[in-house]
Amino acid sequence: MTPPGGQDGEFCPRDRALVFEDPNGTRILYDPGFTVAGPDDSGLGKIDIILVSHMHGDHAGNAHNKAPNPVTCAEPDVSVSALPNSNSVNIALAKKAKIVTGSEMPPFFAGKLKANGGDLGKNMKDAGIAGYVGEATGYVVTFSNGLVAYLSGDTGVTSEQDTVVRGHYKAKLAVINIGDTFTTGPKEAAYVINDLVQPASVIPSHANEVATNDGKILPGTKTETFLKAVKVPAHVPLSGKAMEFDGSGKCVAGC
Repeated sequence: MTPPGGQDGEFCPRDRALVFEDPNGTRILYDPGFTVAGPDDSGLGKIDIILVSHMHGDHAGNAHNKAPNPVTCAEPDVSVSALPNSNSVNIALAKKAKIVTGSEMPPFFAGKLKANGGDLGKNMKDAGIAGYVGEATGYVVTFSNGLVAYLSGDTGVTSEQDTVVRGHYKAKLAVINIGDTFTTGPKEAAYVINDLVQPASVIPSHANEVATNDGKILPGTKTETFLKAVKVPAHVPLSGKAMEFDGSGKCVAGC
């Protein structure tokens, strides 16, 4: 797993995107958002599947960075508009990737991919929807080495994190949003990990803050609060730094 974040070696406010590479070579991009500098981002590489949790711009990508590492961690340059499509759609078109999504988003993305341009309002009408495209979506992904990963998206505390994610799928790696805006905050996220999902490892995401300096966690941050509260190994997603996990959810390299 490699995060294509806003600043190499750091965990920055708008970092959402993660690239997962299965041992069989399949590459999955999760929530491209603002930090992936479009389809030509030098750190992106081959992409087979794109997972989009919901239609907020910081996840689907209504705009994006001009280039990797454009300004600073605190003040990213997201001046490149991705409308009328989205960063997600533009990457899918360029990479010939599939978009996998849930809620009421599939017809929206289908209309975008088919139209490949034009007026945003017209494309939404053509896709049969208005401005609402459904609730935020989480994912459970099973990799060929047996690893089961839970990607929370912008969700809160839900009973399904116990009954479905842990009880049925038995997820061993969790990526959970901790930013406390439209999603769990650090304490709620720690509860989800400690008491509900109970994975072997966790990766915090969507912190909405400058969480690191020179790759070190800054004191007083939400990220630090989460790391102190969680009871399993937590691995901070530093942009450009790859981490490898085995089938049991244990980090075996890069952590």
